[in-house]
Amino acid sequence: MAGVNTQVQLDERLLERLEQRGNASGRNRDQIIEDALRRQLDDDDLQDVFANVRERSDLTDEQALESAYSELKAMRAERRAAS
Repeated sequence: MAGVNTQVQLDERLLERLEQRGNASGRNRDQIIEDALRRQLDDDDLQDVFANVRERSDLTDEQALESAYSELKAMRAERRAAS
């Protein structure tokens, strides 16, 4: 997938940690930032799905979590198919 250039301002300590992570993993800044954003956004999506499932059902926590993960997997598959 083609990337889009953007500019962000980062705290110096955060930038240092980013550089250290890149050096340790062999990945560049863009890859590390994109991976971190994807994880955060996926987690936010999962929390939303989980809350919606719990509000609308009498499921146990375990059942609700299973349903939420199922929805998240479906959302990820849709994203991959669209890109």
